[in-house]
Amino acid sequence: MENEKKSAGLGQLESFFEDVNKKLPVLPKNAKDVISQYMPWIILIVSILMIPAILAIFSIGAIFGPLSYGAYYAGMTRGSLYYVTWILSLISFGLEIIAIKGLMDRKISAWRLVYYATLISGLSELFGGSIGSFIISTAIGLYILFQIKSNYK
Repeated sequence: MENEKKSAGLGQLESFFEDVNKKLPVLPKNAKDVISQYMPWIILIVSILMIPAILAIFSIGAIFGPLSYGAYYAGMTRGSLYYVTWILSLISFGLEIIAIKGLMDRKISAWRLVYYATLISGLSELFGGSIGSFIISTAIGLYILFQIKSNYK
């Protein structure tokens, strides 16, 4: 087993996904190596592209925030799940950014950060009401992550 300790709940969940992944078709070794090599760069590029969008959303919120309070008191709300979804998305985004250096060094701790980010992103999609997106993107993300896990130590 790895040197790092896993918490009981998340460790059991990770073991469950490992068991499920063993029953699925295996990616070729060269595909795993390519994914492991380019994943940190893809995360970096996507993160850089996301920064203006995140800033724009917060700027729009700051501009229209005072207007929405009147609507809030009038009984029209966006719902608290809207804010939960955004917070989870930001946490996922942050975990992926933190993981970039470790992914380049092929550290299991960085792989785990991306794993947690994938789970949190899935929760965000679930709370956002995107059931189809939740199922498809989380399943694909976890499949790829567990296929390349052996490349990280």
